[in-house]
Amino acid sequence: MRAAWIGIIWVWLGYAVAPVRAGEFWIVVEEYSDCLSGQPVSEVLSDLIMRYDPDRHLLFTVVVQPAVSGHVVALRVVVKRTGAVIYERSLPLAAGDCPQGLELLRTVLAGFLRDTPAEQWQPPKPLPPPPPPVPEKQTVLRDVAELAGQLFVAASGRLPDPGADLELGAAIDVGSSSHRLIGSAALRAALPRGLGEGQFTEGLGLLGLGWRYARQDWMLRCEVRLGGLLVAGFGYPDNYQHWLLWLEGQLTMLRSWRGMLWGVEISVSPLRHQVYTAELARADLPWLRVGLVVGFPFWYKKF
Repeated sequence: MRAAWIGIIWVWLGYAVAPVRAGEFWIVVEEYSDCLSGQPVSEVLSDLIMRYDPDRHLLFTVVVQPAVSGHVVALRVVVKRTGAVIYERSLPLAAGDCPQGLELLRTVLAGFLRDTPAEQWQPPKPLPPPPPPVPEKQTVLRDVAELAGQLFVAASGRLPDPGADLELGAAIDVGSSSHRLIGSAALRAALPRGLGEGQFTEGLGLLGLGWRYARQDWMLRCEVRLGGLLVAGFGYPDNYQHWLLWLEGQLTMLRSWRGMLWGVEISVSPLRHQVYTAELARADLPWLRVGLVVGFPFWYKKF
């Protein structure tokens, strides 16, 4: 019976632990002295907290204890999600300062909420969703026709009867960057050759058709060339000239350098022509040519 009366008196004096929930925020007020007794601690603090932590991430504990020279009000702030203590403060109050204790507590808490970045208690923001996958770029390849023209000059040696000639011409090719058809036209003049009492010379007009392959700076051309061969004598009592059919195959290897084409060419003819004089002196017309060639690109177009 005596113990029951002691418990009733203890509660009546306000010295019991009294957790109070303020709205949607946990504000625990533990009063072990009567310094703030009768003051609306939870209501005043909840109005302040609403401005800074509306999503209820924090737990606030206020403990009022007696001290030797008065009272101590302790404030603790805990992050509910992690349990981490992010703020602690003890406020000593003299016995005559208790009426202003709640305002002092509010001022201290307001300073903490105002000066502390909300990132310290708010959960990390979710990462933005990844961007939608970029559709794989599809490259549609199609052949692009190219058209190009070159001028060329060639100086060659001739066999089996030694000789030399000079050739001037032009070529046009069409196709892709690697493979093209090629057409050409050329004029060729040979150095005069002595035969019997006089000399004779040769001149050719040629048209060619073939194939060209290019890779990086190198180029290979293969052509079949057909034309007329004019053989003319001079220095004889009676000078004659004759037109002969001429056919040859030509292989040319070229390399691009400083905007021009440089290379070698080989020409072979299946025909065997001979030249006779009235005194029956004869000479074979050369059927093999080996020489140097230089090309000058002058026109290029894609379509």
